[in-house]
Order: sequence, then structure tokens, then C-alpha cells
Amino acid sequence: MGMDEQISLQSYLDMALKPTVILGISFDVDAIFTQRFMCLLLPKNELLFTGKDVIRREDGQNFPSTLMDISSHDAAYKMYTSVLKDVNSLTGTAAVRWSRLNDRMRFVMPMMRSRQNHLKLQTCHQFSKSQISALDMFKPIEGPFCLLDCCKKNGEYPNK
Repeated sequence: MGMDEQISLQSYLDMALKPTVILGISFDVDAIFTQRFMCLLLPKNELLFTGKDVIRREDGQNFPSTLMDISSHDAAYKMYTSVLKDVNSLTGTAAVRWSRLNDRMRFVMPMMRSRQNHLKLQTCHQFSKSQISALDMFKPIEGPFCLLDCCKKNGEYPNK
């Protein structure tokens, strides 16, 4: 599913992150945003920058025990090794250019693998029911948005 989502985003990313010229100076928007601005906020204020390697989990491990060895899962292993040399390491997982599918997947796959069993990610709903309905109809959504503090919001996000 993650790869399918990323493929469907490709044309939009190509348009949004193309080089831009301002006052005669060319800016590599893709590289600048990937390396300096794009990040994910995870539970416990963990910040993962897409331009840096995925960091170890809070328990010091790269991956949860259930996903430590993925070699027996042929499809996952094949997809993983298509963008990463070492399936057991987080070294080399940084994206250089977010507009490139392989760069995104080199970051996204180990990030999802390393954090997929985090309870907070499974129980925290960052969007309200009305926001989800708008997203389902490809409409823009309005805030407030939960920044992983949703458990403290009393009734603001009723789909918990």
C-alpha cells in the first residue's frame, strides 16, 4: 500500500518540487526541502528528518523483534532490497530528493518498519471524522490538527 500511495503522488511531487528561479537565481527546491525542511513528528516529540537516516527506536533497536528478520517475506524483502543495500541497518536511509520515488521509499520503508508497532501511532487519530470525510472526497481540510497530543483533547477528535 505504501508504494502504491507514493506512486500516485509522483506527478504532484514533480510539479511542486521542480527547480525554481527567483531573481535570476536557480533554487533546487527538491533538495532544499528534502534536506532542511521535511520531517515527521512522531510520539514523544520524536522528529525524523527525511534528509537524515532514520534513527534507532527508543529501545535502542533498529526494528521491533517481529520485523527484525524480513528475509522470509519474499515480496517485502525484494521491495526493500530494491532501494536499500542492507536490510538490517538504518544507515543509508536518508532521502536526497523527495521527488524521486526510490529516495522516498529508501526513507519510508525503514521508517515504517522501525515504528510500525508503536502503540501511540495505532491509537492516536490525528484527524476528526469530518476531516477524514473531506480527505475521502479529495477536498482540503481545515484545522485544528492534532500534533500527537490528541489524547489530551477532550472530545475534539470523537473518532478515537
